[in-house]
Amino acid sequence: MAIPKIIHYCWLSEDPYPELVLRCQESWQRHLPHYHLQLWNAKTFDIHAHSWVNEAVQQKKWAFAADYIRLYAIYQQGGIYLDCDVEVLQSFDPLLSLPFFFGFENGSHRIEAAAFGAEAGNPLIGQCLEFYKEHPFFYQENSVDSIVLPKLMKEALERKEKKIHEIHSISEFQYNETVVPIFAQHFFSPKSYLDGKTATSPDSFCIHHFESSWRAPDVVQMIKKRRRYYQQYPRMMANVLTCWISLQKNIKELGILGSLKKLSQKFFKHTPQ
Repeated sequence: MAIPKIIHYCWLSEDPYPELVLRCQESWQRHLPHYHLQLWNAKTFDIHAHSWVNEAVQQKKWAFAADYIRLYAIYQQGGIYLDCDVEVLQSFDPLLSLPFFFGFENGSHRIEAAAFGAEAGNPLIGQCLEFYKEHPFFYQENSVDSIVLPKLMKEALERKEKKIHEIHSISEFQYNETVVPIFAQHFFSPKSYLDGKTATSPDSFCIHHFESSWRAPDVVQMIKKRRRYYQQYPRMMANVLTCWISLQKNIKELGILGSLKKLSQKFFKHTPQ
Protein backbone atom coordinates (compact mmCIF):
# COMPACT_ATOMS: atom_id res chain seq x y z
CA MET A 1 0.00 0.00 0.00
CA ALA A 2 0.93 3.66 -0.24
CA ILE A 3 -0.55 7.01 0.71
CA PRO A 4 -2.67 8.12 -2.28
CA LYS A 5 -2.24 11.51 -3.92
CA ILE A 6 -5.36 13.04 -2.40
CA ILE A 7 -5.42 16.33 -0.49
CA HIS A 8 -8.42 16.44 1.85
CA TYR A 9 -9.59 19.79 3.19
CA CYS A 10 -12.72 21.12 4.90
CA TRP A 11 -14.75 24.27 4.42
CA LEU A 12 -18.09 23.91 6.18
CA SER A 13 -19.26 27.50 6.43
CA GLU A 14 -20.81 29.39 3.53
CA ASP A 15 -18.38 32.28 3.94
CA PRO A 16 -16.08 33.10 1.00
CA TYR A 17 -12.44 32.04 1.24
CA PRO A 18 -10.24 34.71 2.89
CA GLU A 19 -7.14 35.95 1.09
CA LEU A 20 -4.82 33.72 3.15
CA VAL A 21 -6.79 30.60 2.21
CA LEU A 22 -6.67 31.54 -1.47
CA ARG A 23 -2.90 32.01 -1.25
CA CYS A 24 -2.49 28.65 0.47
CA GLN A 25 -4.63 26.87 -2.11
CA GLU A 26 -2.53 28.41 -4.87
CA SER A 27 0.54 26.85 -3.24
CA TRP A 28 -1.19 23.44 -3.26
CA GLN A 29 -1.86 23.70 -6.97
CA ARG A 30 1.67 24.90 -7.69
CA HIS A 31 3.52 22.19 -5.76
CA LEU A 32 0.99 19.34 -6.05
CA PRO A 33 -0.27 19.51 -9.65
CA HIS A 34 -0.95 15.76 -9.87
CA TYR A 35 -2.83 15.50 -6.55
CA HIS A 36 -6.62 15.32 -6.36
CA LEU A 37 -8.10 18.04 -4.12
CA GLN A 38 -11.05 16.66 -2.15
CA LEU A 39 -13.25 19.30 -0.54
CA TRP A 40 -15.40 18.21 2.41
CA ASN A 41 -18.48 20.29 3.14
CA ALA A 42 -22.20 19.83 3.78
CA LYS A 43 -22.64 18.51 0.23
CA THR A 44 -19.87 15.91 0.35
CA PHE A 45 -20.30 14.80 3.99
CA ASP A 46 -23.57 13.99 5.74
CA ILE A 47 -23.22 16.25 8.78
CA HIS A 48 -26.27 14.63 10.41
CA ALA A 49 -24.73 11.16 10.32
CA HIS A 50 -22.49 11.78 13.33
CA SER A 51 -23.64 13.49 16.53
CA TRP A 52 -20.31 15.26 17.20
CA VAL A 53 -20.26 16.82 13.72
CA ASN A 54 -23.95 17.70 13.82
CA GLU A 55 -23.67 19.46 17.20
CA ALA A 56 -20.50 21.32 16.19
CA VAL A 57 -22.10 22.53 12.95
CA GLN A 58 -25.26 23.62 14.77
CA GLN A 59 -23.07 25.79 17.02
CA LYS A 60 -21.00 26.98 14.03
CA LYS A 61 -17.85 25.52 15.56
CA TRP A 62 -16.60 24.53 12.13
CA ALA A 63 -13.10 23.52 13.18
CA PHE A 64 -14.39 20.92 15.65
CA ALA A 65 -16.66 19.42 13.02
CA ALA A 66 -13.64 19.34 10.70
CA ASP A 67 -11.63 17.52 13.39
CA TYR A 68 -13.80 14.45 12.98
CA ILE A 69 -14.23 14.80 9.22
CA ARG A 70 -10.48 14.95 8.54
CA LEU A 71 -9.87 11.73 10.48
CA TYR A 72 -12.86 10.05 8.82
CA ALA A 73 -11.66 11.08 5.34
CA ILE A 74 -8.11 9.81 5.87
CA TYR A 75 -9.32 6.56 7.46
CA GLN A 76 -11.80 5.86 4.66
CA GLN A 77 -9.83 6.99 1.62
CA GLY A 78 -6.25 7.57 2.69
CA GLY A 79 -4.34 10.64 1.59
CA ILE A 80 -3.14 13.86 3.16
CA TYR A 81 -5.18 16.32 5.21
CA LEU A 82 -4.40 20.05 5.14
CA ASP A 83 -6.02 22.88 7.04
CA CYS A 84 -7.02 25.73 4.75
CA ASP A 85 -4.35 27.98 6.31
CA VAL A 86 -1.51 25.59 5.43
CA GLU A 87 0.95 26.79 2.79
CA VAL A 88 2.72 24.02 0.88
CA LEU A 89 6.45 24.48 0.18
CA GLN A 90 7.28 21.30 -1.73
CA SER A 91 5.72 18.06 -2.97
CA PHE A 92 4.70 15.40 -0.45
CA ASP A 93 5.88 12.68 -2.85
CA PRO A 94 8.88 11.60 -0.68
CA LEU A 95 6.42 10.72 2.12
CA LEU A 96 3.94 8.65 0.11
CA SER A 97 5.74 5.34 0.60
CA LEU A 98 5.26 5.60 4.39
CA PRO A 99 2.21 4.04 6.08
CA PHE A 100 1.55 7.40 7.79
CA PHE A 101 3.26 10.64 8.73
CA PHE A 102 2.68 13.01 11.63
CA GLY A 103 4.72 15.96 12.87
CA PHE A 104 4.98 17.87 16.11
CA GLU A 105 3.09 21.14 16.49
CA ASN A 106 5.37 24.16 16.81
CA GLY A 107 6.21 25.05 20.39
CA SER A 108 4.49 22.03 21.94
CA HIS A 109 4.79 18.28 22.21
CA ARG A 110 1.37 17.84 20.66
CA ILE A 111 0.64 16.57 17.14
CA GLU A 112 0.29 19.06 14.28
CA ALA A 113 -3.27 18.24 13.23
CA ALA A 114 -3.24 20.74 10.35
CA ALA A 115 -1.03 18.55 8.13
CA PHE A 116 -0.74 14.76 8.28
CA GLY A 117 -1.25 11.75 6.07
CA ALA A 118 -1.87 8.00 6.13
CA GLU A 119 -2.96 5.00 4.13
CA ALA A 120 -6.65 4.11 4.20
CA GLY A 121 -7.63 2.08 7.25
CA ASN A 122 -4.52 3.04 9.21
CA PRO A 123 -5.03 1.77 12.79
CA LEU A 124 -3.49 4.90 14.35
CA ILE A 125 -6.09 7.07 12.63
CA GLY A 126 -8.68 4.56 13.85
CA GLN A 127 -7.44 5.09 17.42
CA CYS A 128 -7.86 8.86 16.98
CA LEU A 129 -11.47 8.33 15.86
CA GLU A 130 -12.30 6.35 19.01
CA PHE A 131 -12.62 9.55 21.07
CA TYR A 132 -15.55 10.74 18.98
CA LYS A 133 -17.45 7.49 19.54
CA GLU A 134 -17.21 7.93 23.29
CA HIS A 135 -17.81 11.68 23.77
CA PRO A 136 -20.60 14.10 22.79
CA PHE A 137 -19.60 17.54 21.51
CA PHE A 138 -19.46 20.14 24.26
CA TYR A 139 -17.75 23.50 23.78
CA GLN A 140 -16.66 25.90 26.49
CA GLU A 141 -13.98 28.47 25.68
CA ASN A 142 -12.32 28.15 29.09
CA SER A 143 -11.93 24.37 28.72
CA VAL A 144 -11.37 24.15 24.96
CA ASP A 145 -7.85 22.75 25.37
CA SER A 146 -9.32 19.45 26.52
CA ILE A 147 -10.90 18.73 23.11
CA VAL A 148 -8.48 20.27 20.61
CA LEU A 149 -7.29 17.72 18.07
CA PRO A 150 -3.49 18.10 18.56
CA LYS A 151 -3.96 16.99 22.19
CA LEU A 152 -6.43 14.20 21.35
CA MET A 153 -4.19 12.82 18.61
CA LYS A 154 -1.16 12.71 20.88
CA GLU A 155 -3.14 10.88 23.56
CA ALA A 156 -4.52 8.44 20.98
CA LEU A 157 -1.09 7.70 19.52
CA GLU A 158 0.29 6.97 22.99
CA ARG A 159 -2.39 4.38 23.80
CA LYS A 160 -1.60 0.70 24.22
CA GLU A 161 1.80 1.47 25.77
CA LYS A 162 3.14 3.11 22.62
CA LYS A 163 5.87 5.73 22.89
CA ILE A 164 6.26 8.75 20.63
CA HIS A 165 9.74 9.15 19.14
CA GLU A 166 10.89 12.33 17.38
CA ILE A 167 12.68 11.81 14.06
CA HIS A 168 14.63 14.27 11.90
CA SER A 169 14.70 12.53 8.52
CA ILE A 170 12.56 10.20 6.44
CA SER A 171 15.29 7.56 6.65
CA GLU A 172 14.81 7.43 10.45
CA PHE A 173 11.17 6.36 10.08
CA GLN A 174 10.68 3.02 11.84
CA TYR A 175 7.30 1.98 13.17
CA ASN A 176 6.62 -0.99 15.42
CA GLU A 177 4.23 -2.06 18.17
CA THR A 178 5.90 0.10 20.81
CA VAL A 179 7.21 3.20 18.98
CA VAL A 180 5.39 5.81 16.87
CA PRO A 181 7.80 8.02 14.86
CA ILE A 182 6.83 11.71 14.73
CA PHE A 183 8.66 14.20 12.52
CA ALA A 184 10.29 17.22 14.18
CA GLN A 185 8.25 20.43 14.10
CA HIS A 186 10.17 22.03 11.22
CA PHE A 187 8.78 19.43 8.76
CA PHE A 188 5.12 20.53 8.94
CA SER A 189 4.96 23.32 11.54
CA PRO A 190 7.96 25.67 11.20
CA LYS A 191 6.01 28.79 12.17
CA SER A 192 5.92 29.79 15.84
CA TYR A 193 2.46 30.04 17.35
CA LEU A 194 3.80 32.50 19.93
CA ASP A 195 5.58 35.17 17.88
CA GLY A 196 4.65 34.26 14.30
CA LYS A 197 8.27 33.83 13.22
CA THR A 198 8.99 31.14 10.63
CA ALA A 199 12.11 28.96 10.61
CA THR A 200 11.92 26.71 7.57
CA SER A 201 14.58 24.26 6.41
CA PRO A 202 15.09 22.19 3.23
CA ASP A 203 13.05 19.48 5.02
CA SER A 204 10.00 21.72 5.52
CA PHE A 205 7.01 20.52 3.51
CA CYS A 206 4.52 23.15 4.60
CA ILE A 207 3.73 26.01 6.99
CA HIS A 208 0.72 26.13 9.28
CA HIS A 209 -0.14 29.82 9.66
CA PHE A 210 -2.25 29.37 12.85
CA GLU A 211 -5.08 31.62 11.68
CA SER A 212 -7.18 30.51 14.72
CA SER A 213 -10.38 31.52 12.91
CA TRP A 214 -12.29 28.94 14.97
CA ARG A 215 -11.72 30.86 18.23
CA ALA A 216 -14.10 33.49 19.58
CA PRO A 217 -13.33 37.04 18.32
CA ASP A 218 -12.17 38.24 21.74
CA VAL A 219 -9.83 35.25 22.02
CA VAL A 220 -8.40 35.94 18.56
CA GLN A 221 -7.68 39.52 19.65
CA MET A 222 -5.97 38.22 22.79
CA ILE A 223 -3.85 35.84 20.69
CA LYS A 224 -2.81 38.72 18.41
CA LYS A 225 -1.93 40.88 21.41
CA ARG A 226 0.11 38.05 22.92
CA ARG A 227 1.92 37.55 19.61
CA ARG A 228 2.88 41.25 19.59
CA TYR A 229 4.32 40.86 23.10
CA TYR A 230 6.56 38.02 21.98
CA GLN A 231 7.64 40.00 18.92
CA GLN A 232 8.47 43.17 20.86
CA TYR A 233 9.78 42.01 24.25
CA PRO A 234 12.23 39.46 25.68
CA ARG A 235 10.66 36.06 26.35
CA MET A 236 10.52 36.50 30.15
CA MET A 237 8.73 39.85 29.94
CA ALA A 238 6.38 38.51 27.26
CA ASN A 239 5.54 35.56 29.54
CA VAL A 240 4.61 37.94 32.37
CA LEU A 241 2.45 40.12 30.11
CA THR A 242 0.76 37.04 28.65
CA CYS A 243 -0.03 35.71 32.13
CA TRP A 244 -1.51 39.08 33.02
CA ILE A 245 -3.93 39.22 30.07
CA SER A 246 -4.86 35.55 30.66
CA LEU A 247 -5.59 36.34 34.31
CA GLN A 248 -7.76 39.30 33.33
CA LYS A 249 -9.72 37.11 30.92
CA ASN A 250 -10.17 34.34 33.50
CA ILE A 251 -11.37 36.77 36.19
CA LYS A 252 -13.87 38.24 33.74
CA GLU A 253 -15.22 34.78 32.84
CA LEU A 254 -14.80 32.80 36.06
CA GLY A 255 -14.50 35.36 38.86
CA ILE A 256 -11.60 35.53 41.30
CA LEU A 257 -12.28 32.18 43.01
CA GLY A 258 -12.79 30.39 39.71
CA SER A 259 -9.57 31.86 38.36
CA LEU A 260 -7.61 30.74 41.41
CA LYS A 261 -9.08 27.24 41.07
CA LYS A 262 -8.08 27.06 37.41
CA LEU A 263 -4.58 28.33 38.23
CA SER A 264 -4.15 25.74 41.00
CA GLN A 265 -5.30 22.94 38.67
CA LYS A 266 -2.69 23.94 36.10
CA PHE A 267 -0.01 24.16 38.79
CA PHE A 268 -0.68 20.71 40.24
CA LYS A 269 -1.01 19.22 36.75
CA HIS A 270 2.55 20.31 35.91
CA THR A 271 4.07 19.66 39.34
CA PRO A 272 6.11 16.41 39.54
CA GLN A 273 4.50 13.86 41.85
